[in-house]
Amino acid sequence: MRLFLTGALSLVAQIVLLRELNVAFYGVELVYLLALATWMAGTATGAALVGRRDIDRGPSLSWLLAVSAVALPAMVALVRSGRVALGAVQGAYLPFDRQLLLLLASMLPLSMALGLAFRWAASAASIAGVSLALAYGIESLGAAFGGLAATLAFRAGVQTLALAVGVAGVVPAIVILESSVDRRVRSRTAIVVVVGLLLTTPLALAWSASVDRRMTAWSHPTVVDTRDSPYARITVTASAGQVSVFENDVLTFESETAENEELAHLGALQHAAPRRMLLLGGRISAIDRQLARHAPERLDVVEIDRVLVDVAERQLGIATESVREIGDRVGPTRLWFEDPRTFITRPATYDLIVVAAPEPSSGQTNRFFTEEFFRACRRRLAPDGVLALRLPLSENLVTRQALLRTASVVRAIRPAFATVDVLPASGAIVVASRATLPSDVEVLVARLASRHLGTRLITPAYLRYVYENDRRADLAARLEQVPARANSDVRPVCYQYTAVLWLTQFFPSLTRLDLTTWSSPDRWPPMVQFVIVAVVLGVTLAVRVVGRARPYALAFVAGFAGMLLETVGIFDYQARRGALFEDLGFLVMAFMVGLSAGAWAAGRWRAERQASAGRRLALAGLGALAATGLLMAWLVAGGIEVSLLTTALLLLLAGTAASLVFASATRYCFVNDGAGRGVLLAPPAGNPAGTVSPGDIPVGGLYAADLAGGCLAALVASVVLMPLAGLVTTAWLVAGVAGLALVLV
Repeated sequence: MRLFLTGALSLVAQIVLLRELNVAFYGVELVYLLALATWMAGTATGAALVGRRDIDRGPSLSWLLAVSAVALPAMVALVRSGRVALGAVQGAYLPFDRQLLLLLASMLPLSMALGLAFRWAASAASIAGVSLALAYGIESLGAAFGGLAATLAFRAGVQTLALAVGVAGVVPAIVILESSVDRRVRSRTAIVVVVGLLLTTPLALAWSASVDRRMTAWSHPTVVDTRDSPYARITVTASAGQVSVFENDVLTFESETAENEELAHLGALQHAAPRRMLLLGGRISAIDRQLARHAPERLDVVEIDRVLVDVAERQLGIATESVREIGDRVGPTRLWFEDPRTFITRPATYDLIVVAAPEPSSGQTNRFFTEEFFRACRRRLAPDGVLALRLPLSENLVTRQALLRTASVVRAIRPAFATVDVLPASGAIVVASRATLPSDVEVLVARLASRHLGTRLITPAYLRYVYENDRRADLAARLEQVPARANSDVRPVCYQYTAVLWLTQFFPSLTRLDLTTWSSPDRWPPMVQFVIVAVVLGVTLAVRVVGRARPYALAFVAGFAGMLLETVGIFDYQARRGALFEDLGFLVMAFMVGLSAGAWAAGRWRAERQASAGRRLALAGLGALAATGLLMAWLVAGGIEVSLLTTALLLLLAGTAASLVFASATRYCFVNDGAGRGVLLAPPAGNPAGTVSPGDIPVGGLYAADLAGGCLAALVASVVLMPLAGLVTTAWLVAGVAGLALVLV
């Protein structure tokens, strides 16, 4: 029970804290990845703490789990207060060292505690005859349950703080009941404490909404509403008649701006008579109200986040009443809540498609700026239809990284559209069409006059400035010169540039970093390629010679390859099928169930000869890892559509394979030498039969090695491999790692 509870609590705590850090650091994906890696590193450290493994630490484990659960709401409060406590200016980033300090302070204590909890629980289970592989599977099954519970809770509208408070009440009650059954506490005392927890938890949950609002006011003193959606934290503030909407604390819209006119009208004026329009996002920015001024026959608006629209419209209702009247009068608007990538596959034809997605700073948003997406848009456009989108770009100083990102999107558009124009407005407005776009600004000026739009920002003078300013020609020339690759689903280079752009705010020298040099291994200098191959082979052979390192190396490979496959599978599904939170939660659960299935299969493996059983487990697991990697590479490279069930099955297979390799690490290299110590087996031909006693297996060390491999894979895959090498190369790498690991068997 405690193994299961450790896994469930660990995953729920990860979800809660990662969501909080995502808001605290303005949705920057690099910080999110660092936080995930920190959690895994902390768990590995906790599992590897020095101490005896053959002691049943039942009472201490119960206290550790209960305290960890109660500490979760406190960690939420720490993250929310961190920016203010560390002296950040409202709306500005903390210095990089202070950001790391806040990240470490919020993630390490709980992760280390739960890593230690697994070690103690697994050690107690081993004394009872449960193998480490099976203990690993039980903990993974608990993690799958925790992921499912958190997903269902968010789907039901439970807020992040409320979930943390609920965990703080429920987990101690479960621990006390379980301890009471084991007669570690008096049953009467247990009943009193549990009843008290069950009575106070609902009150705490009811009070959490008020606490949530008060905590939000630390960063937004004029907050009027705050809600967590499956995709972001929505915060609305109001002051002196101005209403502002924030997503993950990033300003999305404020009621006094006129910037929403740029994307809407610079796009719509490219077409002689845009009768049928499609807007992907942009509802709360009032872009649909601006498009409605062009009197379309039909305007479809697609939003993925219903909570965002509901909260924003409720607070913006009075401020945008006059605009609503214009929109209702000139034409019908249909609002759809669906993933835009899915909606764009519907059979329909439009004169204008406006993409109002956030900048491509993550896997979720990058999918609206890729070759595959732009080809899908082309299929929905009439022959003279127009595509319009916006990218953030400074009006004055444009750095190399910003140029590379913009160029990667422009080059992704060009295969689908004959004409592409980049207009330097407050950002970069990109318009494209299969037909010829107007090159004479007076054509747009005439259309503006004939449509009587009544705009504040878009005027004849403004249009002439955008088209005749020397910035336009200069920007076009510079975009042609930079060596950027086209952004795509399988090689999402765009959000890698965004991550570097974020880092340049703290380390300006990175503006000179040229990632394109490292975007493909065949571009690397020969000496670099030689050194990499030599180091990898050298380490592998050294591990082979130093036999005691083999089990740790196998556990490391299990974590590294398993995390790579999980990342590739989820990212490919996200790019092709959608970014719905509940689907991604289901996929993570499928991987965790695979880990449990592998542990169950390993537990049923005949173990009369530990070396033989371990060797077969390793061969089966490594073979399955290689096969899954090759299968994923084939599916991604072939552009084959995958369903939710197909991806879940692939991740189930990946989890099973990784678990088999981990199980082999617990049985392959250790036997009892007759004196209660674990010793290495000699080469298979000369080995007598041996059995493993619970004290022979280094529970913490193997679990820590597995987590260290997963931690490294999460960083390398998301920051380097997928953006620069692509999903196909990453999947091939898994097959290569699995093949190389055969040397260890």
